[in-house]
Amino acid sequence: MNQEDASLSGCVGLNEDFVQWIWREQFLDTDCLRCMDGRPVKVLKAGDYVGGAGPDFRDAVLEIGGFRLQGDVEIHVESRDWRGHHHSGDHAYNRVVLHVFLWSSGDEALTDELHNGIRVPRLELSSFLEPDLDTLWRCFEDDYLDFPASPKDAMAATAGGATLGNSDGVTSYVCHELIRDWDPARREGVLRRAGRRRVEERISRFMSSAGDMGLPECFWSSFLSGLTPGRSRPLMFILGSHVAIGELWSYVCGIENNEELTLAVESILLHVSNLLPSEADSFDGESLAYLDALRERWRDFSGWYGDRVMKPSKSWHGGMRPATFPERRLAGVARLLTRRRRYNGLLAGFVSEVHAFRQAQPTTASDFRKTCKGLIQALTVEGEGSFWGDHFSFGGKKLPTPQQLIGSSVASSLLFNVVLPYVIIHARAKGDSVLEDFVFRLLSHWPPLSDSSQMRRMRERLFGASAPTKVRLELHQQGLYWLDQTYCANHPCAECPCVQGTSVFNES
Repeated sequence: MNQEDASLSGCVGLNEDFVQWIWREQFLDTDCLRCMDGRPVKVLKAGDYVGGAGPDFRDAVLEIGGFRLQGDVEIHVESRDWRGHHHSGDHAYNRVVLHVFLWSSGDEALTDELHNGIRVPRLELSSFLEPDLDTLWRCFEDDYLDFPASPKDAMAATAGGATLGNSDGVTSYVCHELIRDWDPARREGVLRRAGRRRVEERISRFMSSAGDMGLPECFWSSFLSGLTPGRSRPLMFILGSHVAIGELWSYVCGIENNEELTLAVESILLHVSNLLPSEADSFDGESLAYLDALRERWRDFSGWYGDRVMKPSKSWHGGMRPATFPERRLAGVARLLTRRRRYNGLLAGFVSEVHAFRQAQPTTASDFRKTCKGLIQALTVEGEGSFWGDHFSFGGKKLPTPQQLIGSSVASSLLFNVVLPYVIIHARAKGDSVLEDFVFRLLSHWPPLSDSSQMRRMRERLFGASAPTKVRLELHQQGLYWLDQTYCANHPCAECPCVQGTSVFNES
């Protein structure tokens, strides 16, 4: 797929952050990478993300044409951006050992020149993406770009960051100088409106995907990809397309016994994802018995799914904690489907649950906090009675106590970022403004999700070094993300509506 095809397929707005994400997570066929001059490339270390001015990744370790190199990597969407950004005339890029971009701009150059006269090889990623570009773009969210950089360094590097110095030598940003005198209600109003815009942008992305896949199927793939972090997210999305939720349910809905139903769904998901071990001779008896049960159940469904088994991938477990391994999450999904068997589909079940909580008529902030907690508990999946509640892997040591398959933090993130936006889409499609308003009120009371270096940087930028250690509500955190991605990361401070005093920040 070239850049023109990408725009036609819905990859509109594709930016450098997206290409940085691909490089960082190595969504590539790493065994086949070659520079544009034909030399093979091995990525021993992708580098440390810096962001802002200077090369994007520092201290990468690469093997190019059999020679080991250590230095920086610069990332662009197109090859012409090297010249367009005038990197050849900037000595800050003299440690670059590889110029990486998604697409070639059509020029025939095999290398790019540094300020010191040395020429560095080019690597075009588009031919080596794994999975494909469309899948990666559907899975990409800019809030997953929480690269490990210190807040101080990240602040100093942010593009266009206009700063002021005070008598103590402490850096202060223009926006902070303006915002520090605002009362708390006005600050929260700014973050609430910005957060609402971010939610609407997420809804628009989901609706764009739903146009191709249908709402229930798009929700299913989004739900699966939201269960795991990092490199396994696109694989979970692909799994959702290989095992369509409507088709899956039509095959298993006749199984009356809940334990047998759960086992059937686990068998299908684990077989199609190719997560079952090929060799199990050294496994313990419990693991062997579970594998035998999965394989026995697979006989009933292999005729339908046998040609959809995904090829093996190291990305399934790359950079993950054992508790978040995809096998455990898929076992949790199987239990969720069993619990919601009376509904016609997974999305329909969540819509019904939200309706049930609305009928309790919460009115106060305390009521809504309890409702949020109730929804989170409804999505949490315990591990008692499941092989995966007692194990992190096939053949692994049995855990002393059963562990949750889907914990409250994952459930909270899924609800805010996936489930509730899809419920809003459903409500709009049905013309149900009451349900839509209720969901937005839920989102306005949602407890904060995990903190990040990007969050800390934005709190300090807007509110100063004495900013609170955490934002009180998740919608406010989403507002910080929106401000950072919309303005701080891509525009000079002078263009920010905070500095200009435009209506985005001054509405009552």
